[in-house]
Amino acid sequence: MLKAKLYNLHPIIFVILLGTFFCRAIYFASVPYLPMLLTSEKGISFDITSIILAINPLTTVCTSFFGGALIDKFGIKRTSFFLVIILFLILFWCLKNFNTFDFLIFSVLNGILFSVFETLAKKIISDFAFKNNKSMIFNFRITVINLGTILGPFLKIFIFKELSTLIFVLMFIYFAYSFLILIFYKNTQNTISDIFDIKAFEAIKFLWKDKIIVFLLIGGIFTFSGIAHLNSTIPQYFIKKSLYVNYGKMDLYSILLLVNSIMFIFVQYVILPFLKKKRFFFLIITGNLLISTSIALFPLFVSITSLSLIIMLFSIGQALFYVVIDTLIDSLSISKFKGTYFSITNNMFLGSFIGTLLGGIGIKFFRTEYIFYLFIFLALICMLGTFAILKSFNKLTEKNIRFT
Repeated sequence: MLKAKLYNLHPIIFVILLGTFFCRAIYFASVPYLPMLLTSEKGISFDITSIILAINPLTTVCTSFFGGALIDKFGIKRTSFFLVIILFLILFWCLKNFNTFDFLIFSVLNGILFSVFETLAKKIISDFAFKNNKSMIFNFRITVINLGTILGPFLKIFIFKELSTLIFVLMFIYFAYSFLILIFYKNTQNTISDIFDIKAFEAIKFLWKDKIIVFLLIGGIFTFSGIAHLNSTIPQYFIKKSLYVNYGKMDLYSILLLVNSIMFIFVQYVILPFLKKKRFFFLIITGNLLISTSIALFPLFVSITSLSLIIMLFSIGQALFYVVIDTLIDSLSISKFKGTYFSITNNMFLGSFIGTLLGGIGIKFFRTEYIFYLFIFLALICMLGTFAILKSFNKLTEKNIRFT
């Protein structure tokens, strides 16, 4: 049945899935290792490293609302054309030798590109997928992301040793991705108009009036603050805590990333089917609580086995949140502002900015014996998302929207 559904998909959706896979594979071969590489090899302090890392999600947030609104205004074809030109120029910049400031620029560029491509991909899926297939495709795209996450550490360890090479490859894949979207969209017979006579501020104003979305966004921001620690605070914690030196910090972190990705896929296809009758908001809240709990427990354990179990708990929460959120937002959105609605998940990366910054500064100033209190504090911030998500659910209940 799954094979038949995939066979009937529009070709441009396959472009989205393949582009997503290769972009995420290279992304997870480079960006998660930045905290270790910048502090241990480049000699950059924890707080400066956290700023370099945090500027990525902050840029994603700053560009997401306007990026979504611009996609609504100019359409997929024009947006992908602009991306091809811009990325072609960025490729020349990637040929230079990178210094600290260049890593900051890369973080900014990566944040912008992530924001635009995420919104573009979700809008294409929403426009070209059949209504009864949308949930499956959004779900399958998350699987593709996690398959890329699994491949990423292997690429880093066995193929790409130089970070500058990975950065060039990542930008090249973004370039090829946008070029293929342009070609396939140009040749499509799509009958849906994806260009609307709207202004960015008009779309943002409309979205701000939707209190269901606003509280969901706030809850997502707090949840993302917790999710961000896997790729920022935890690797910096390994660098600071000498206890892990015998394991090989880079290898230990790679193992945890693999455990995270494999467990995510397991939850997605083994556990979630048994929970499909549960309300979306129940799954999102459960995800938030599991993420918060795993963050609080992380510094209490030292063995690879126990840390892997904590990451499994983290992965279950992450899967419950990620898998549901796109389907929920698609159900809440309207055609005219669909790109703007899908930019909502990108705005949740404000939480990644907050979590990364607080985690990095905390790692620098907390002594090792008191690091547990830092993780408790970070877990409590993440847990605040539960209250905002409950508020969003209450707003939905008032409107009697049954799909929640």
